[in-house]
Amino acid sequence: MAGHKLRTVWSVLTLAAQTVVAASISAHDAFSMLQMTDLPLSLPRSCPVGYEVAKGDVPGWDQFGRNMDNRKDTIDLCAADCTQRSECLSFEWSSRTYICSLNKVAVPTLGTFEDYTFCQRNDSNRDQHNAVTKEAVHAEQEELTQSAVEQRDETRLWMLKQEAIEDEAKRRDAGDSGEEQQQRQQQRQQ
Repeated sequence: MAGHKLRTVWSVLTLAAQTVVAASISAHDAFSMLQMTDLPLSLPRSCPVGYEVAKGDVPGWDQFGRNMDNRKDTIDLCAADCTQRSECLSFEWSSRTYICSLNKVAVPTLGTFEDYTFCQRNDSNRDQHNAVTKEAVHAEQEELTQSAVEQRDETRLWMLKQEAIEDEAKRRDAGDSGEEQQQRQQQRQQ
């Protein structure tokens, strides 16, 4: 059965290539047309634990700035690369070129590209990822809150010291003679 599907796909691809030549369409446009049909180019593939296979592609290459330079020898290594990045929600891996393209989106928007396997985080992996992210955000918020409390306390302490200094100055001024008060005011102004 699988062999029959592959022969059918090959026939469709051959017919499409002949049509492209006859219609003088660019190779890129032809491939885009084929890509949009979402035909399986090989037997179904599977994804590593924590990911599930999805049909399709995300436009462009690695969304972490590595373009086509991110190569991993196995799909498991590509999955590990995605797993260690909090913003990575899916990846595509080619068994022919070993290109590992990480995505910041989970759902493919185009048809399957060449021999790439598209793997998206499964629900439990996404839930675990979200829990870890929420925990990190909560810890950061607690740290910021603690910092704000400390800053508030330091400000209050400074204000109390300033009030004490001013009160002391008022008491001295009240107990001093007029001449001594003028001298203190002149000293403060300098």
